[in-house]
Amino acid sequence: MDFAAGELIAREAGAIVTNFVGGTDYLKTGNLVVGNGRVVKEILNSIQPTLTEELKA
Repeated sequence: MDFAAGELIAREAGAIVTNFVGGTDYLKTGNLVVGNGRVVKEILNSIQPTLTEELKA
């Protein structure tokens, strides 16, 4: 998976790019959350309680 170009465009537009647990290894895992700070925080708060250990790694 290649998110590098999309990541750059999103960051240049002011977005936050993170994985499902707020980390930066989304290029490795393919688990991606992108949006403004408020949206990313809400998404992470919603999905984190339901994540399996595999998705948290």
